[in-house]
Amino acid sequence: MLLLASSAPYWGGDCIEVNLSFDNLRDYQWKRLIQAIWDYPSISSPLKSRYQLNEPLPPITEMLIPEPTATFSQFGTIKLAPDITVGFELLITRSLFECVSVLIPLRMFEPLTSDDHRLIEKQLFDFTMYIFDTVSFDIAAFGVDRGCQLLVEMLSNENARTEFLQKGNFLIREDVMIALRMEPKSYKAISKFLRWAPPNRK
Repeated sequence: MLLLASSAPYWGGDCIEVNLSFDNLRDYQWKRLIQAIWDYPSISSPLKSRYQLNEPLPPITEMLIPEPTATFSQFGTIKLAPDITVGFELLITRSLFECVSVLIPLRMFEPLTSDDHRLIEKQLFDFTMYIFDTVSFDIAAFGVDRGCQLLVEMLSNENARTEFLQKGNFLIREDVMIALRMEPKSYKAISKFLRWAPPNRK
């Protein structure tokens, strides 16, 4: 059963996350993407500072659209269950690579069971599918401290590609799969042009 942490600190350390990597979005696509994130029903408006459990919600701030070469964070809350709302960091990178990460600190919770991990990742999965309907990503990787998974890196680094495939737990566009020498028909179709690689929990 998912339980909130009983004491601070709630921030720092490992995070359970989803990392969405993109390929050269245009300005209007970035605007649509960021607007969609903050419009998602389970996510609050952007906040001026990190949300602390059992404390008043920080003031709302403006939504930021990244300029070229920008990297920054904003903070918000995400509702994971009817009585479970936690803080998250939205990390936006529009620099040498383009990626958006939703990072939920593990310190927000009492120690998580495998079922807890699946529950959180299911909520992040639903969020990710909502985003894909607005702006398509190359890869969405789920897990603890997973980081952005970059096509260009895996094309030039066979070890990075192998590690990525062995971990699983990602959504990937079919054209990206082909570039990585993957067979789309070997993976479950989630929507048009999008496939799912389940996690390797070993």
